[in-house]
Amino acid sequence: VTTSLDSTNYNVLHGNSVTAAGSINKQDVTQINSQGTSSYYQGYAVKITADRDISGASFADSNGLCAAPFIPTNLMKKRYATNAEANYVAFASKQAGTIAVYSPAQTIGVDAPIETLTLTRAGANPNAPYNVRRGGTTPAGYRFVSTVPIGAWYHPSVEVGSAAFDETILYGTDE
Repeated sequence: VTTSLDSTNYNVLHGNSVTAAGSINKQDVTQINSQGTSSYYQGYAVKITADRDISGASFADSNGLCAAPFIPTNLMKKRYATNAEANYVAFASKQAGTIAVYSPAQTIGVDAPIETLTLTRAGANPNAPYNVRRGGTTPAGYRFVSTVPIGAWYHPSVEVGSAAFDETILYGTDE
C-alpha cells in the first residue's frame, strides 16, 4: 500500500477479523501480510480504509510472477465474465451474498446456474469482508452474477485474450 501524501493513516481488517493500523508517508510502501492460506488468492479478503487516498497491489501468487491491483469498494460490481480460461476466480465483498455461475451456453435469468458460490468470512467482526474462490479451470465466457457488489480477480491459464499466469481484476458491470 502506498500514498501520495505524508501522514496518511490507514486501518486494515481481514476476513478473519484480524486488524492492523498505521501511518504512511509518500515515500513509503507498506506491506500488509495476508491472513489464512497465502497463495493463489486463497487467503481471507482484506479491507483497507484510510483518511487520504491510497493505492495498493496484491502479490498473492506464491510463484511471485505477478501482482493485481486493489480496487476501491465503490467500483465493485454485481456481474463479471471471464475473457480467458482461468486457473481460479476469486471474489471479495463488504457484504454477505451469493454468486450464480453461468456457462456461455446458458441464459441468465432463464437457466439455472451451474453453481452457486457463497461469500463467507471467518471472523466475528461485523465489518470484516467476505470472500469466495472458484478453483479449478473456469473456461472463457463464464459469467458470475452476484446478489451484492463484489470485486473479482482471476488467474488466466492461457495466452489467448490474456497473459497466462498474470493475476488481475475482472471487468464488472451492474447491467
